[in-house]
Amino acid sequence: MIHTMSITKAAIGLMYHIHKDTYRRNTLLINGITIGMALNMRTGYTDDQWKYDDFRKQVEMDSDLSKYSHSKLIISPKSCKWQYNNLIYQILACNMMDVADKFGDYMGDPAGELKKEGDLYFKHGKSWKWEHTKSGHPLGPHGLWMTKDFAKKFGQKSKDHVLRMSRAERTDIPRSAWGGIGAGKLKRYWSGWFFTDKNAYAIGWVAQVIALTPNSVKTQIYEENWDDDVSNHPDDIKWQFINCVEVPLKC
Repeated sequence: MIHTMSITKAAIGLMYHIHKDTYRRNTLLINGITIGMALNMRTGYTDDQWKYDDFRKQVEMDSDLSKYSHSKLIISPKSCKWQYNNLIYQILACNMMDVADKFGDYMGDPAGELKKEGDLYFKHGKSWKWEHTKSGHPLGPHGLWMTKDFAKKFGQKSKDHVLRMSRAERTDIPRSAWGGIGAGKLKRYWSGWFFTDKNAYAIGWVAQVIALTPNSVKTQIYEENWDDDVSNHPDDIKWQFINCVEVPLKC
């Protein structure tokens, strides 16, 4: 299995969509932020307080990740624009503590009991696993691992929901607000998914991508070298994946 990083957010967003009768988008989550605002990265806060190493320390300490994320979020600088925010997705994950179970049921590959792997804890299906804390808090900024085939299956099963049912709820992304893969091309956002005019993308650090087009599902799922990751190599062909999906004749 491959750690698909922030593609986890797309899975969380889709579970909120599937269970929207229980988790209504206009329900308040924290500090005047509704579930819908949180899912669409319209929190009013920047991501300045997100520190990966400190977050991992909290996971290892079995901290209450909701309280930790809330305490960091409320001291973040304010923003009136769309802002990618890792902490709010941890709060969303903790607000749906059985999100991994829901994901497994949705995918037809049910989650088992929480199990220890080395120093980490996961709920498992056959082709995926989702990291939790020891006491059972699902991780939200990252944490979902999948096989390549399962990532494609996730895209195929999500396609109609994401491409068709999300249209009325998408929010605009300011042109300079996203600097990752697809920068300058991604125009809208909905529940963990990025959009161009025709296609949708679930994106994980650094260049993990599930692409949904009207006619197909394409994936770029790979083992990242964390000692020298793709962010250090601007000429790596992986950076061209979204460009190739958008203009197939150039691939």
